[in-house]
Amino acid sequence: MFFITGSLTVCTSAEKKDLSSESRKSLSVKITDVEDTDTAKNSVQNKLTIVKTPSDYTPAKPEIITFSNSDIKVNLYARRFAQGNGVYAEIEKIGGGSEPADVTLLFKNIKVPVTKTSWGFRALWGIDPQQKPGSFGVTVNYKINGKADSLATEIRIRDVNFPVSKTMLNVGKFSDMDYTNNPKFKAHIAESA
Repeated sequence: MFFITGSLTVCTSAEKKDLSSESRKSLSVKITDVEDTDTAKNSVQNKLTIVKTPSDYTPAKPEIITFSNSDIKVNLYARRFAQGNGVYAEIEKIGGGSEPADVTLLFKNIKVPVTKTSWGFRALWGIDPQQKPGSFGVTVNYKINGKADSLATEIRIRDVNFPVSKTMLNVGKFSDMDYTNNPKFKAHIAESA
């Protein structure tokens, strides 16, 4: 569970630089304290995260996929599990025994870098914008007490209708349109190829 414990709007060093009030408005930053309270194991663990955002921006609540076994719990967070989005994973030990070792995470059988933290492990990866929609596997491999084990689930990647511009982009002298239309340059390109 997440609780927002406080919100504060601050301004950067705009006052020192004698910027106009309009410029100061664009430099202000909203700081929100987000407290994560997990009541598992009959205890309360608090993780405090400070989120710095522009003053007029409110972060959307992420979609969460949770899967676990008797050893570990995996939380996957994404704005949307869809093309072009990022996925953040947290891997925490929940059972008895030693700390997990040799932890690896695979998405579509491709290894994702995993980082050890004081509370467990984390990983971050992106979903390819050109990925076809469908269900894809996420697997976490680990060792506890010398015994290798794995935990797997599937996440459904949704389609995104990205905005597409149909107008020509004028890039001035960096365009090759003038060169490729000239017969002299076409002959030179054909000769060089």
